Amino acid sequence: MKNQLTQASLTIEAALIAPLLILSVMGVLYLSFHLHNRTCLYASAAEQAISGHKQEDPSYFGMQNVNRGGSESKSHRTVRFTSGTWDFNGEKLYAIDEEAEYKIIRPVKTVRRVLAGKEFLE
Repeated sequence: MKNQLTQASLTIEAALIAPLLILSVMGVLYLSFHLHNRTCLYASAAEQAISGHKQEDPSYFGMQNVNRGGSESKSHRTVRFTSGTWDFNGEKLYAIDEEAEYKIIRPVKTVRRVLAGKEFLE
């Protein structure tokens, strides 16, 4: 009788703990995917800001509706991505808004100015 009560209590405890454990694991997985997507979007925005070339929009797990924006002036280039991490029902869990800015450097002009300044100081 005591052995049957122990088995029954273990079954009830497992029935209560298993959903919490599964929800915790799924939450950590979704958070991991969100951080991965956010990091990759920022890296893509930074690479596009530095190179100035438009690449195809990145697509990662659970990420939909990637919107690209940005601006370019004579001295700065900005690339901005907005998206989100979505769950299986199509609801947005986390919003992603990443922006990278890059100061445009003209190496030839810069070197010429440095050399001119060096000659001026000598």
